[in-house]
Amino acid sequence: MSKSSLPLVWTAHLKGEEAKKRFKEVVMSDLLSSTVIDRLRVLISQKIDVVVQDVASDEQFDKPAWAYWRAFADGKVTAYLELLKLLERPTDNVR
Repeated sequence: MSKSSLPLVWTAHLKGEEAKKRFKEVVMSDLLSSTVIDRLRVLISQKIDVVVQDVASDEQFDKPAWAYWRAFADGKVTAYLELLKLLERPTDNVR
């Protein structure tokens, strides 16, 4: 994400460029300053860590439906990563 970009999904529900511009400004401001967003990002990261640790456990291989369980775990991680991507600050990926 560039310094001033925002995933399009944030404004897809809006009609008109002015409404999108105003909403984008609010979201960008909230992403830059919100302690709630910061905490949410930490909680989501912790959820990812729990799933990854569970996947790494040798005990999981004893499950008869291991492949289905693993696919489910991978899906959870993917969903959590999507949420983190939506909550990225505009400056997170600026190099």
